[in-house]
Amino acid sequence: MPAAQGTAIAENPQGADAKDEWTHVPINDRKPRTQYEFDRDDGQAAIRARAERSASLLMKPASGIELARTPLVAWRWLVLQSPQEADIADAGREDAAARLVFVFDGDRSRLPWTDRAVMAAADRLGSRPMPFATLMYVTSSLYPVGSVLPNPYTRRVRMLVVDAQKSNTPASWQSFRRDLVADYTQAFGEAPGPLIAWGLMSDSDNTGGRAEAVYAPVRFSTRD
Repeated sequence: MPAAQGTAIAENPQGADAKDEWTHVPINDRKPRTQYEFDRDDGQAAIRARAERSASLLMKPASGIELARTPLVAWRWLVLQSPQEADIADAGREDAAARLVFVFDGDRSRLPWTDRAVMAAADRLGSRPMPFATLMYVTSSLYPVGSVLPNPYTRRVRMLVVDAQKSNTPASWQSFRRDLVADYTQAFGEAPGPLIAWGLMSDSDNTGGRAEAVYAPVRFSTRD
């Protein structure tokens, strides 16, 4: 999928609590949207994502999150179905069953002309400005854990593989703990600007298949 664009819809997924400030963000007005449902798994809060030849994000503002104080992020997800033939480095097959997405602000004027031109074109196509930079933690069976790949549509989106489960592996909860500041610095070659939003994404639009994942709550913490 390309960098997220389109109008943020003022709606909540089925079962969502409005206080959570989640927003369902489509890629564009033509693309089918992934279904996100607030659920429980073994008594714990969870968000279930089902993608049927679809793509969209579930995002929330990063209000109160200061990476200088709480740079560590921890989460769990359960991948139930991955889109077949997916390859996050190939624009025609760029799908992933599970992604954790972080959106950062920054000074566009410092970017190369090519990046600024792509961002300006994306701004014209959507009603929301394209973010300065986006870092995604993703699952992929084709690349080893630790791989950092640019999104095939724009270099302002980088993907870091944290889960390399094969499709024939029995589904099980996977736990992660990452240093968001260190990972951003590795991916973009500089320290991050302010974190402005974060969220989830499961998609299968490019492969035309299915994807399903369950996300447990995401936690931010200090390095101590």
